[in-house]
Amino acid sequence: MFDGHYVEWRIKRIAALVEYYGEGWFRGKRILELGCGYGDIGAALWALGADVTLSEGRPEHVEAIRNRLPMLGSNKVVLCNLENGLVFDRDIGHFDLIIHFGVLYHLNDWQTSLAGCFEICKYLVLETEVCDSDDPHFEIKIEENKDGYDQSIVGIGSRPSADMVEQFFKGNNINYHRLRDNRCNSGMHRYDWVVQNKKNWENGLRRMWFCGRDKVRP
Repeated sequence: MFDGHYVEWRIKRIAALVEYYGEGWFRGKRILELGCGYGDIGAALWALGADVTLSEGRPEHVEAIRNRLPMLGSNKVVLCNLENGLVFDRDIGHFDLIIHFGVLYHLNDWQTSLAGCFEICKYLVLETEVCDSDDPHFEIKIEENKDGYDQSIVGIGSRPSADMVEQFFKGNNINYHRLRDNRCNSGMHRYDWVVQNKKNWENGLRRMWFCGRDKVRP
């Protein structure tokens, strides 16, 4: 699981992170990766010297991460169902950066997740699938297989327009910068596609933002 098409795509997103913040910035920084799958992105940042905490919504994934990445320490892998907001089994503190990759569109209530993030972090990188619309009030609710290893835990996902996500940022006084080029394109996943306003969604229509309360990066 989380191999195949995930591999190149993951490498490109890690490269975008490192390029944006600078390789040296990660050393000593507290980083939280939400919905981390098997924790490969967080592990890459740990290798750069970051103090990484990994969060997953499925207990079987938490167990797999602890077995795969023992160097992090079992206390650095926590269970969190993001449909309930950022509710962890213990206080995990504040973070310099939260990685919110490939999770939002598997949530029914994605606004609660994002709002909770900005209460405990300085910077956030958001990456998600969206729908083909520039209407800031438009989103599509999708039925998903709640038993799927990379699907919605509650069986309902969301494909908001990118403009709806950005309206959320503006309404919460969040600064943001959208990635507009093709550096993270991989297979079906595209970030530089042009909105046609078809009011639909299809696999691979992605958007990515670098965000922060005061500024988008150091």
